[in-house]
Amino acid sequence: MTLKAQILFFSILVVALFFSACSTQESSEGSTDYLVKVGNQTLDKDIFLRRYKLSEDYTSAVKIEEADVKQFIDKFYMNNLLFRAEGYRLDLDEQAHMQAQYKRSQKDLLIQPNGPLHNIVVKDVNVQEGEIRKLYDLIQDEVKFAHILLGSLGQADSIHSLLEKGGDFNQLVLKNSLDINTVQSNGVIPRYFTRGYFASEMEQAIFSLSPGQYSSPVKSGLGFHIIKIIDRRPFRKRPFPSMKQELSQLLRQRKTELRFEQYIQSLKEQYHFETVDSVMSLLLAKYQYFSGKRDLPLSQLSPEQAEYLVVKYDGGGLTAKDLIQAFNKKFYNARGSLNTKASIAELANELTRNELMFIDAIARGLDKNPDFQNKLAYVFGNHVQIECQQKLVYDKVTLPDEEVKAYYQQIKDEFGERPFWEVENLVQNRLRNIKQQQLLNDVANSLKSKHPIKYNEEIMKAMISELNQAKQT
Repeated sequence: MTLKAQILFFSILVVALFFSACSTQESSEGSTDYLVKVGNQTLDKDIFLRRYKLSEDYTSAVKIEEADVKQFIDKFYMNNLLFRAEGYRLDLDEQAHMQAQYKRSQKDLLIQPNGPLHNIVVKDVNVQEGEIRKLYDLIQDEVKFAHILLGSLGQADSIHSLLEKGGDFNQLVLKNSLDINTVQSNGVIPRYFTRGYFASEMEQAIFSLSPGQYSSPVKSGLGFHIIKIIDRRPFRKRPFPSMKQELSQLLRQRKTELRFEQYIQSLKEQYHFETVDSVMSLLLAKYQYFSGKRDLPLSQLSPEQAEYLVVKYDGGGLTAKDLIQAFNKKFYNARGSLNTKASIAELANELTRNELMFIDAIARGLDKNPDFQNKLAYVFGNHVQIECQQKLVYDKVTLPDEEVKAYYQQIKDEFGERPFWEVENLVQNRLRNIKQQQLLNDVANSLKSKHPIKYNEEIMKAMISELNQAKQT
């Protein structure tokens, strides 16, 4: 079970993902349940309500009027709809890099957690009463622990070896752990855990240790952990009925992730996945002495060697070049190193896992589902909108030196005695933002003559009535 679902310090990520989903994907093409249509682009009622119900405009209103809704749409959505419509009119979606983005969006949506493929794989996962009772009976104590999160097995083995030789756990956390939320607190997770929160391997490691002891490397969905027990104490167990729902959710999460691991293994068998040992040996010889603190030079490989397949499977494969480039795209502290065959194989598995899932999703025809196609249309439409804004606005803004200096003269009192050279970047950024926003609004206004704006009065009136009724009750 991944620590995303287990440990509180990842709750921030969940919130961030929620708001990003609610704030940028604003319109879709071809929807009938829309509030406003701009050219051939629409703003769906459900997308609007996600943002509107979180706004002060909604919470502070005694009664919602049509003018209020239109004003909110104009403020938060209209410009995006106009640029999206114009982007399609200019065929920006047909550019090669945009078609590549379309493929990436398609793959991301098909294989994302709680996406169409995920839901099919885990649809029949359920938890029995006897399983819940068994977990309840097992829970006797709770532990608080610290951990060092590492990107590869090779790196984890190296850190574990240093601990075995007397290395300082806290210093190794500070220098190596990928968990930015605990790296400044000696790796300590700020709560206690009982059994049930972790996959069996990790749970066994945690509950077999005494305070002060640390584990060998343990794998999770986030990487490899070296765990140190801080405290262990008896758990004050509530009556079974009051814990039943909580334990059921924990078990379902564990069984879901186990099912997914089994699914990935079945894909490898179905598509005849195999690593090529000779190519891994070549990569090990070329890169085992390079640190992950800097990019690995592709020049270590000849053009022919770069195209060797590290992994192959029915319908595709991963070249040595692909693997090295993917390694270099990782954040420095998440790279580890390619100093063992195990670390090379781990990275190759990570990179090909999503590809196999995508191939399987296409084979199942999930990309043909109308609901999926609608979601893909407005996700990709968001990229078309950004591309259009870049072309018509951001690429057009220039900052001549004399203009920057003139603007500095207008606002220099804000900086006190600080000279121009010291605040030049700040002045440039502020002026650039002002000019971009002004040009954005000017271009959007000009686009209104190209793309007719039509409100769906029937849907809007029904929605406003529902909102006012909800406020009254």
